[in-house]
Amino acid sequence: MNKEWEAIKTEYDQARACLREDGKDGWRRKQEEGWYHLWNAYHQAEQCETKEPLLYARILSMMNAESRFPYSDFDRYHKFVKPAAEAYSAAVSASLIPTDKELEMNQYYSETMAYQFESRDRDCEEQMKWISGYEKLNDFGFHDSKPIRFEQTGETARLTLQYNDIQVTLLFEGIIEFQAEGDPVTSWISEFCCYPCYHNKDLLFFDIGYYRFTCSRITVQEIKKAGSNEL
Repeated sequence: MNKEWEAIKTEYDQARACLREDGKDGWRRKQEEGWYHLWNAYHQAEQCETKEPLLYARILSMMNAESRFPYSDFDRYHKFVKPAAEAYSAAVSASLIPTDKELEMNQYYSETMAYQFESRDRDCEEQMKWISGYEKLNDFGFHDSKPIRFEQTGETARLTLQYNDIQVTLLFEGIIEFQAEGDPVTSWISEFCCYPCYHNKDLLFFDIGYYRFTCSRITVQEIKKAGSNEL
């Protein structure tokens, strides 16, 4: 290892000491200090034309783990996860052996993220088929619709969306987790995806940006024109 990569290793080791539990009594996470050293290690490593593959892979893996905000999953995959997989492969070829745990973690992120992006890229009509009663949604579009009502109780939730003059209420059952956010005035839907979860195909992941659900079943419960009875 040359002096340049020795300096990078020093920054990485300091980041680990701040951000990763090492089993020592009295250890506490020093987040801001750890991020400082990690970003130093990452930026210095990126400037090197020749990489030290195992150390580079470990820096990228820690960047992935520590950069869930503000980076999107897409950016994390292409900036950190995918290059880390390539670096781990290069390390193994150079007889620099990573631990089984770090290889398993990188494989987990690589496979789950790749599956997520592949699933999101499928046609909207194909993704809608995971919603029970989707065939009733002839004139309804998720894109450019607007949330107008949401209620959640225990493992069940109902979400009503309006597209033009059509209101659709979706029933979510067996909820494992959900997120709800947004401004009622400006929350027009610009994205939609629905697909089985990678590690449990009995669960569905539904995402329209402002509302995200992981649940066992999604059903079209009601369709009606605004201000009228059910269609």
